[in-house]
Amino acid sequence: MCVPDGVLIDINLPRLSGIECARVLKERMPGTQIVMLTIEEDSQRVFQSLEAGATGYLVKNTPPAQILQAIEEVHRGGSPMSGPVARLLVRSFHRPPV
Repeated sequence: MCVPDGVLIDINLPRLSGIECARVLKERMPGTQIVMLTIEEDSQRVFQSLEAGATGYLVKNTPPAQILQAIEEVHRGGSPMSGPVARLLVRSFHRPPV
């Protein structure tokens, strides 16, 4: 079986959600890097994708040159995120003072 180094996956797939697809791929091919490429920007989907094994998360309006840079970044060990997605992650760690 040929195992890819990396995979781009959309969340909205016809039979199996991209999130579930990422989970299955990581179980079967743990070394494969997964980057979500989707229109979904809500925090729940982002966190579900990362928990399922995604290494990065890009929105579909990302320019093609940046998508290529993201693929190279994953290959170098990084975790590329679109700006709005990165902001969601940062906000999730900010807690209002009690």
